[in-house]
Amino acid sequence: MNWEAIGAIGEVAGAIAVVVTLIYLAVQLRINTNALRNSASAQQAATFIDLTSRVYENLVVTELVVNLQSAQTMESLSIEDAVKANSFFLSHLKAGEHNHLQWLAGYLSDEEWRTIESQAPMFAATFPIFSECWTGLRGQFAPTYAAFWDKVLSEKELRSSKQ
Repeated sequence: MNWEAIGAIGEVAGAIAVVVTLIYLAVQLRINTNALRNSASAQQAATFIDLTSRVYENLVVTELVVNLQSAQTMESLSIEDAVKANSFFLSHLKAGEHNHLQWLAGYLSDEEWRTIESQAPMFAATFPIFSECWTGLRGQFAPTYAAFWDKVLSEKELRSSKQ
C-alpha cells in the first residue's frame, strides 16, 4: 500500500467519524430539548399549584383575595391591603411572565400556553381593581408580556362597554 491510499483511507475514516459525531450530537440535543420542555412544564404546574394553594391554606391570603374581589378601586383598600394587592398581583403576573417567556423560547407547548392564556380574562374579571393595579405594575414586565395583558384588558373593556 502506498501513502496516498493510506491517506485516502484516513480521510474516509475521518469523514465517517465526523458524521457519526454529528448524529450523536443531534440525538443528545433532542434529548436535552425534551428534558428542558418537560422541566418547564413541570415548573409551570408547580407554580400554579403553589399560587392557588396559598389561597386555601392561608386564611390571611384567603381574606385578602375576598377583599380584592369586592374592592372597586385601590383607594377603597386599606394601605396594608393595597400593598398586599400589589404583591399578590405582582407574584401572579411574574409567574405568568415566566411562562410566557418559556413559551416564546419554545419550552412550553402551544397547548400549555393557550390554556394559561385562556385563563387571563377570567383572572382580570375576578378582581375589579386588577386593571388599576396593572397600570402601576406594567413597567416591570417584558414588552411582549405587557402587550399580552394590554390586549386582555382592552378586550375586557370592550366587552364591558357593550353590556
